[in-house]
Amino acid sequence: MFSRESVKKPYTVLVCVVIILVMGFVSFTKMVPDLLPSINLPYAIVMTTYVGASPEEVEQTVTRPVEQSMSTINNIKTVSSTSQENVSLVILEFDDNANMDSATIDMRESLDTLSNSWDDAIGNPLIMKLNPDMLPVMIAALSVEGMDNKEVSDYANETLIPMLEGIDGIGSVYASGLISENINVVIREEKVNKINEKLKNNVSGKLDDAKEKLDDAKAEITDNKKKLEDALKQFNDGILQGSQGISEAKFEILKNEIKLADGKEELAKKETELLDGLKQIDEN
Repeated sequence: MFSRESVKKPYTVLVCVVIILVMGFVSFTKMVPDLLPSINLPYAIVMTTYVGASPEEVEQTVTRPVEQSMSTINNIKTVSSTSQENVSLVILEFDDNANMDSATIDMRESLDTLSNSWDDAIGNPLIMKLNPDMLPVMIAALSVEGMDNKEVSDYANETLIPMLEGIDGIGSVYASGLISENINVVIREEKVNKINEKLKNNVSGKLDDAKEKLDDAKAEITDNKKKLEDALKQFNDGILQGSQGISEAKFEILKNEIKLADGKEELAKKETELLDGLKQIDEN
């Protein structure tokens, strides 16, 4: 049947063959190779940021309310979560026959209602549907001749990653397994206690010296007051030397009052140093 019609209408057959060849050639040139076709998996992730919060605070404030809100959505199979510092991740698994587009709309409505009562430090929840297109296109290992692991890590962070991110078509670049240097300081309690004891003794010794100087100044003032009284008595008896003794005694009192003021000031400074030293000891 087909062969008979082909013999009768050769031009029609030729045109059909040409059309098929042209369509095949155009399809071949427009074909894009894809190892992982676009598939809507029955999974969704709700990611919420909470800057400055500990994992416990993220768990109580964000993760648990999101879990309770998501558990009321239709076709939910399982709900799991991960609470980290500053970030909350809630993973939702739906039934295989669930419509992910409508499920995403229901999730967004529930999250909008929930996020209205959150603090301003909590970011808006981000809904992500799992799809093979989200997977990395290429994974590569890096090694540089003449560099150790730490130098390779610095080269990847400072040079390679910024260079790759500047290439057209690359959305983001992530690195894993990099090495970072940390310095751990271990303080021995015995040595700290010895240093604190020395500091305390030093401050206490200076305070005792200041008190001793103050006591000496007070004793000198007392002696000079006695000399002044004796001079006044001699003056009342009409002795000329009494007037000179009064002047000398007043002069001595003035000098010792100055010493007393200096001693008080020095004592106040030593008391301040002692209080600061005791405060440092309590903090340590």
